[in-house]
Amino acid sequence: MQDLNKVMLIGRLTKDGELRTMDSGSSRLDFSVAFNTTKKDGNGYKDEGNFANLSYWGNVAKAITPMMKKGQQVAIEGHLKQEKWEKDGQKHYELRLIPETVQILGGRKAQDNNEEQGFSDSDINW
Repeated sequence: MQDLNKVMLIGRLTKDGELRTMDSGSSRLDFSVAFNTTKKDGNGYKDEGNFANLSYWGNVAKAITPMMKKGQQVAIEGHLKQEKWEKDGQKHYELRLIPETVQILGGRKAQDNNEEQGFSDSDINW
């Protein structure tokens, strides 16, 4: 059987998205999403907060940065990737969610306009 690496989540941005331009000229949007999971607690259930760090690459990253504001609700579909780097002689690892599509849901801007907006790399031609 073939492996599957697919993640879907809906949550809220924990801070404004940060757009970075790499030495290669490509754009990377870094952001973090908070989401709840429900956990059984004794006779009831309790919401438990979780966080995911994400990096969105390409032309769409530049286009959606103004909409990626703290508190904005988003739906993400993507895959997991382990990033590795070395700093001060120490190896570091981080499992990141790499979005393939980002959909702006409720919250700030979309809620004010009563609309949803979705983006993927194929949506914008540069």
